[in-house]
Amino acid sequence: MYLLLISTLAYYFIVWVISRSPLDYLLPSIDLDTNTRSLYNPHADNSHFESFQHVLLLWNSILVYKITFFREYRRVLFLSIFWFCLAIDDAFLVHDSIGSDFIRPFYQKISPGIEWIRYKDLGELTYWLFILILLIIFTVMAWPKAGSKAKGFIYKNLGMFFVLGFYAVVIDMVGPNIIAPLNSVTLNGLFTFIEEFGEISVVIAAFLFLFYTIQSVKLGDEYTTLFEKNFKLEEELKNLKAELAAARD
Repeated sequence: MYLLLISTLAYYFIVWVISRSPLDYLLPSIDLDTNTRSLYNPHADNSHFESFQHVLLLWNSILVYKITFFREYRRVLFLSIFWFCLAIDDAFLVHDSIGSDFIRPFYQKISPGIEWIRYKDLGELTYWLFILILLIIFTVMAWPKAGSKAKGFIYKNLGMFFVLGFYAVVIDMVGPNIIAPLNSVTLNGLFTFIEEFGEISVVIAAFLFLFYTIQSVKLGDEYTTLFEKNFKLEEELKNLKAELAAARD
């Protein structure tokens, strides 16, 4: 599974590099006079790369939901909701519209001290801080009744959320506000690579973790079932021996 995902990620990287090189004519339908080139740019919202990430986020939500069917993980349903919200947000750019609309009335009052940051990015930061607060609230509510396995699962998901936020929010703000004004093609390309491929690497790592968690839990349940059946057979055998011994007496 991991080989398939990593090779897909490598494919998107190679295609992106080709689209920025003299070999771009090798790519189908590429045309400098249209927006077709953006389909190969991982930083473009309508690119094939971004579509792949939307699907992975949705898969993560489905996997967590499936994990909640196991008794010891029933308290982690809220994580499935958050993964699903990330998928919807990434696909429809909810953070751009809501964040920008929220911060716009206040930006003129506070902008003299923070001219280096765009109101769009400030709005996005505000939006994600609100999502973080909700995540903390749901975690606090679920934590007391969660078992040790569920707590470990929640802890690992939170870690992946925070790393994902680092690439999607922090690095995303550094690029246009600090790196872009330098007018360096190399630095812009480097930060695009760090942000986009770092972000999707976390999403892929999360998918692999969730996928193998399901396999591990299933294997554990199958082992437990076999152990219980074996125990019952041993008990029945003992009872049968006792009945035979009593019959002989």
